[in-house]
Amino acid sequence: MNRATVLPAGAIGLALAVLAVVVATRGPQAQGGPAEPAAPPASRGSPLDDLPEHAMPFLHYTRPERLFFTTPNEYRGPGRASTELEGDAEVRMGLLAPLDGPAKAYGIEMQRGAELAVKERNEKGGVRGKPVRLFSRDDKGTMSDAANGAVALIHDDRVVAILGTVHSGNTHVLARVALKCETPMLTSISTDPTISQHSIPWTFRCLVDDQPQGRAIAKYVFETKRYTKVCTMWFNNKYGRMGIQELRNIARRLGHPVLYDLSFNPGDTDFTSQLTKVKESGAEALVLWGLYKEIAGIVRQARAMGLPAELVGGDGFVSQAFLEAAGPAAEGVVATYPYDVDAKSPQNVAFVEAFTRAYGHAPDSFGAHGYDAMNVLLAAVEQGGQNRARVRDALAVTTDFPGVTGPITFDNVGNDKRKPPLARVVGGRFVPVAD
Repeated sequence: MNRATVLPAGAIGLALAVLAVVVATRGPQAQGGPAEPAAPPASRGSPLDDLPEHAMPFLHYTRPERLFFTTPNEYRGPGRASTELEGDAEVRMGLLAPLDGPAKAYGIEMQRGAELAVKERNEKGGVRGKPVRLFSRDDKGTMSDAANGAVALIHDDRVVAILGTVHSGNTHVLARVALKCETPMLTSISTDPTISQHSIPWTFRCLVDDQPQGRAIAKYVFETKRYTKVCTMWFNNKYGRMGIQELRNIARRLGHPVLYDLSFNPGDTDFTSQLTKVKESGAEALVLWGLYKEIAGIVRQARAMGLPAELVGGDGFVSQAFLEAAGPAAEGVVATYPYDVDAKSPQNVAFVEAFTRAYGHAPDSFGAHGYDAMNVLLAAVEQGGQNRARVRDALAVTTDFPGVTGPITFDNVGNDKRKPPLARVVGGRFVPVAD
């Protein structure tokens, strides 16, 4: 999920990272030349697969001449012949996240999930008989630290793959470093759709991104509830701008353009101006896209003003912290719901017990997806060995991996193919909404 505040130092850090990558030497190569896939892989699905016909771009004017993302990303370099990491006595895995600063709550929960996955794997004998060691680097929520941390994980810590990061801007930086260094990366939080839309074969995501989330909300608002008068309020950063985009576009294509498209800034506490416009517009629904602190404030003030519009939003604020901050005002709020802590699958029941025992509280979506992501990476290393390119190949064909958040399958661009469910706050808890 994108929670980025881009600092001026970001460009400097990225430039230094690319320079470090360029001068870094590749590992030793086995004799016999590069190993190539036997044949182009079959299509595994596209990010456009769940886009309804009526929501197709430019539908009222023309048909698309060509659709993108219809074939799998491919890697055709020499990396499959590398023996650089095979002699290591341990399997080294990397984690890049904000472990300090304003977004540390997200990064720490992701780290806890990953650490639990590593601990459990080692208790079962590790990977291919070798112990697993997790190396964590703090990106502090800045692009410069993300760039430097990614390079350090790859060249100093010699990790096989990287889990990270939280801010989508930082994850974009990680993706570029991963491309240059030919190292697989998997994000479990960043929801910016464009992270996986650059044909970078090293990039994967095990969380539903903002486009399917926007489509799910649009289906609920315009089809299930049959609303025609909708307003939007979104976080004025990349996360908010990218997140609300799909809902806004679908509304326009359906002939129900949003009445007011309003933004708010990080740290805002007074939303009277925006909510007054929403109330005066007669909106039937207000779609919110942001993080828990500001959304909780909006919800409280909306209820205090007697706003009749139904409150609906993306998963960025879905947390216990939101429920506590919003209090009784949260009742009835609907949001995309990527993880149900009360799910009764054997994997999730065991995970919740283990996580709660280890950390003293139940896991949230960030901890659960961090746990799943690390387990997906470890399964790929089990299949591909300590070879980054072969781990990438194993990730690319991940199908129905039994995660605690649900079965995980990657499409042509390494994106999670799941459709996001919805939940409503009932009795102070998020309760899944039946389809």
